[in-house]
Amino acid sequence: MAFGNRSQVLYEAVHGIDPSPVLPLGQAPPVAGAEHTFGTDTNDTAAVEGILYRLVEQIGTELRRRRLAARRVGVTLDYADGGRINRQANARPATTADPSLFAAARAALHRAWIRRVRIRYLRVVCNRLVFPPAQLELFGADAAANQRRARLIGSPRRRPPPLRPRRAAGGANIGRLDLENSIHRKGAQSAKISLRPLRLCGER
Repeated sequence: MAFGNRSQVLYEAVHGIDPSPVLPLGQAPPVAGAEHTFGTDTNDTAAVEGILYRLVEQIGTELRRRRLAARRVGVTLDYADGGRINRQANARPATTADPSLFAAARAALHRAWIRRVRIRYLRVVCNRLVFPPAQLELFGADAAANQRRARLIGSPRRRPPPLRPRRAAGGANIGRLDLENSIHRKGAQSAKISLRPLRLCGER
């Protein structure tokens, strides 16, 4: 029998596995969140998703500092006319990696963004926090490495500058081949000089 997406949850329940932090009685479960109020109401997808990723980066940094992983990401949108919509998306498995958190947050964003009215306020909350397993995600432990990797992937390759021929005393260009031959000749001369036998005083 196939259980689909709930197979991991059922497996943990059957084996008595609960990775969530132990809390005192009456204490609210821990959450990690960040928010942003737009200076100008907007419905520009690129601008909203850019702010969304920035909020996710802040939350991911906090989660890694607290050594917790999120299993659910929620997004709250406030529209310019006062309307508010909350939507959530699950992160499977629990993660601290910015790309995985952003994927869940983006899914929740587009579930909440169902109106044509401009957006004024955006909030992202990660809840159902648990202790990450011993085997962490490959790209979730080091935020700096993620940022460097993203810059390398997104930036074009830089070609080395071409060799510029220099001019000789007579005004002629010295090409790369001539330059290499010159280097070889100088190396050979220095080798001949270094191999000459030393003469003692008084010898001719």
